Amino acid sequence: MDNRVLFVDDDQMLLSSMERCLGLKLNLDTALSGPEALDRMRSTTYSVVVSDMRMPGMDGVQFIEKARQVAKHTVYMMLTGNQDVQTAIRAVNEGQVFRFLTKPCRPEEIAAAVAQAQHQYDLEASERELLNKTFVGALGVFADIVETLQPRLVGRSGKTEQIFDDLRQRCLLPARWEYKVAAKVLLLGFAMQTQQQSGVNVSPTQANMQLNRACTTAARIVQRIPRLDPVAEIIRCVPTTDGALVHANSEDPSDVILNGAALLRVAHMIEAMVDSGVECAIAMEAIRKTLPALNDKLAAAARDAYPSDIEVEGVPVDIENLQPGLVLFEDLTGAGGATLLRSGRELSQTHIEKLKEEKASRGVLPPVIVTRASFLAAFPEAVTAQTV
Repeated sequence: MDNRVLFVDDDQMLLSSMERCLGLKLNLDTALSGPEALDRMRSTTYSVVVSDMRMPGMDGVQFIEKARQVAKHTVYMMLTGNQDVQTAIRAVNEGQVFRFLTKPCRPEEIAAAVAQAQHQYDLEASERELLNKTFVGALGVFADIVETLQPRLVGRSGKTEQIFDDLRQRCLLPARWEYKVAAKVLLLGFAMQTQQQSGVNVSPTQANMQLNRACTTAARIVQRIPRLDPVAEIIRCVPTTDGALVHANSEDPSDVILNGAALLRVAHMIEAMVDSGVECAIAMEAIRKTLPALNDKLAAAARDAYPSDIEVEGVPVDIENLQPGLVLFEDLTGAGGATLLRSGRELSQTHIEKLKEEKASRGVLPPVIVTRASFLAAFPEAVTAQTV
């Protein structure tokens, strides 16, 4: 990994010494104050930040508290005099500082400590990579398998996930692995219900009952998996959320859970009402009635994300011309009328390959009907075309 290190100290001579002694060993930047360091951190990613404790205007503890709001994943170290040891120990115990070094400190000691801090940064980054990409990707594959086996139960989950991420971006909330996993795992709850419980175009009361059962089941399953407790709590809170959001950059676990639950509830309601052909104004009235404390920004995001016109006619596309990203306008059925994929599902490359195999074995398959919006996004040159 390309690790950069930032040294923060009000002593220019000390910083110059660090550059001379460590400049060839470390990818090193310096800053003469906390505010200057914060400016650098807003434009550059640092794996390790080493700060002096005593600096005018903003001391080391105050700087690190503010720096964590800018770069929460950076590993922080502190240089301190003997008189500040107790303050440094408290900072370490509270989890703000990875390690502190007592002045005077030899350059080789600092280099060794920075190497250990960089190793810690790499370990944490690898874990985030596992949670944010590997695990989420594995869940995506699992979702495709489940949908192939039970399309009428879980076909709408992919659309809910898309709406969820659209709402998140419009509300300026950070992309979190917990949100991605929660949107995917809710699929498990619906998949565990019987077909009678998971019908399509159901009444609002039935939809709420289905959601409650799905959330209870999904939360119970996922809480057994190590490190997925936050995901279980997000899903568990979906049926009871009142639509409120807290500060976008809050790292408090309870705030992350409340925000995720509100987004997932609104996304589910939008998907269900679009699937049932409900117009935007009526849908927004229902959302506000269901969620009495609906955040104004989330309400605006829901209104903007909701289709302005409910499509009444799709566009046929031949199997050979299908592209990932096209969205099914109607259920895709196979031999004997069996449902292969539900309407609203975004086609993946895996889906398309299976359809081509199906056509090769059967000799002929009718065109697939996709939504006009996804058709125009995939084939912008064919604005007036009816068939590709």
